[in-house]
Amino acid sequence: MEPPEVFRIGDLAAHRWQLRYKGSSGFGLLYSHLLSEKERQSAPHMYHLLRFISTSFILFATFNTVMNSLPSLKLEECEKSTKWQRCEEINQFFLGADIVLTLWFLLEFVARMVVLRCSYLASFIGWVDLISLLAFIETCTPTRHDEGLHPDYQIKVWSEVWVDLVLPCRLMRLMMLESWTPAIQSLCDVVWIRGAALRRACYALLSVWYMFTVCLYVLEKDSGGEVGERFENVLVGLPHGLIHLTGDYPCTDYRSISMPFHVVFLILGMCCTGTFTGIFAGGFVEYLGAERALERQQAKDERLRVMAMAVSLLQRRFRLRRQRALPPQGPRYSQLSMKKAARRLLQCQTSVGRVFMTLAQAALLVNILNTMLESIPEVEASGSEVRFVLTLVEIITGTIFCIEFILHLVAKPMGIFTTPMRIVDFVCLFPTFLRIRFQCQSVAKQESLPGFEAFIECVAACRIVRVLDWPQIRREVLAVKQTLKAALPSLAMPAVISLQLWVLTAGIFVWLENFYAVEGEPSDKEQMGSIPDALYWCSIYLLGEWANDEFTDGAGSRLCIFYCLCGVALFSIPVGIMVEAGRATLEKVADERKELAELKAAATSRPKAKAM
Repeated sequence: MEPPEVFRIGDLAAHRWQLRYKGSSGFGLLYSHLLSEKERQSAPHMYHLLRFISTSFILFATFNTVMNSLPSLKLEECEKSTKWQRCEEINQFFLGADIVLTLWFLLEFVARMVVLRCSYLASFIGWVDLISLLAFIETCTPTRHDEGLHPDYQIKVWSEVWVDLVLPCRLMRLMMLESWTPAIQSLCDVVWIRGAALRRACYALLSVWYMFTVCLYVLEKDSGGEVGERFENVLVGLPHGLIHLTGDYPCTDYRSISMPFHVVFLILGMCCTGTFTGIFAGGFVEYLGAERALERQQAKDERLRVMAMAVSLLQRRFRLRRQRALPPQGPRYSQLSMKKAARRLLQCQTSVGRVFMTLAQAALLVNILNTMLESIPEVEASGSEVRFVLTLVEIITGTIFCIEFILHLVAKPMGIFTTPMRIVDFVCLFPTFLRIRFQCQSVAKQESLPGFEAFIECVAACRIVRVLDWPQIRREVLAVKQTLKAALPSLAMPAVISLQLWVLTAGIFVWLENFYAVEGEPSDKEQMGSIPDALYWCSIYLLGEWANDEFTDGAGSRLCIFYCLCGVALFSIPVGIMVEAGRATLEKVADERKELAELKAAATSRPKAKAM
């Protein structure tokens, strides 16, 4: 029986923004998602090599642009500053890297033009490729490189605007990841699928937003101060009203008459923004939910197949043993070795093992508490007696950890290299020996090494991870592992979308806040002086926290509106995917338990006697 057909977002994404190419030419490998699975398998090594090189160059080009935009790397600053002794060498390295990257991007562009001919420029990604390539070519000379990456935003004629746009255009190269991961295309398909729901939610949000802003304008326009400046007219107050509807209040000095409106519209606004945000995550969850159902069915079929093979193998061995009339095996205790004995102790199969593992768990809790006490300055200043007691507790618990690690090593000698938790156990043994060595030194020597003691406490605090290896919570830990394993492949596409949104909007913010800044008018120019600074502030804005809401009118304020409407919603997609993956994992565990219960019931039930 063939598995049911499942809707996949990538099926629609293959033909919405780009052109489909089904040729067998080697150049076609540059477009991975435009090729069929059979064509990919025909040259897998070439495909993976091109994908790795192209992706690495795109990410390195983005890193190069971000770091080279630092004001301290400007040629004028390099001549004045003494902090960067090798400033010119760093600029030469970035310039050489730009030349290499430009040659590679030019080669890719020519290859795609050869494969798709001039029709490549009819696609969205083709224009992105061309514009970003021109921006890299513009900065291939030392003078242009410095002017393009450190613009002064003082345009005398409009023909020079291109110089200020070089920086955000270079960052557009990050969108070329679409050639390998069609993230934006898939997002457009989700929006297209949920178009009706999005239109209704958008209409409700816009209505509530506009009414709330108008009410605040009428009530606060003559109040003066920060609130009066923010709502001096409706257009200026729109971004501030939307920020309030998302639940953030950079400014709270409102009149008493407007406070009831805040209460009412905040309730309505939170409902509307939550609905609008949930639609984006719901589109991905709906798609993944159908795919998870197919995966669970396939996993169930695989378990039944393995079970049938196991039963067949057991029956075959039983028949062979009966035919050969093999003598029964000796008692189990005669075959007990050190490895099996250590394994039985660690698995609490004996009374001694249960007592020792309980002691080891208690020692871990005591050691964690002891590490917390060591980090308190008042405890450290209590005297040498207190420090001696803390060191003694560390030695006793560390000895128990050593014994436990030796048992694990005897039970599974290669586990120290193959099991992640055994590696953690081995690393967590070092704080005890380092603590003994540190306490054996003189007081003057200890005071001269404050960083060494902090390092010991930091490594000792990592012992809390060993709690995940306790058998009492092993089932929950396994469920979390399965959730992460199921969610990680699905998080690749939202991760690409989030990265592109974060970096590109940071570059746009820098250009808008510097190009349209007017002295005496609201602006975020001080915080948006370079791309690294903008990345820091944009990461805060995308999480819904507006530490600053005064942007340039008609420029940065409009990008602020986009952040509130779409940016925060896009960043919420991974949360929805994790929730869906957790639900799918719990359903999978429930299916396995149900099958196990059915097998036990079938094994214990007796066949009914046939009627005469």
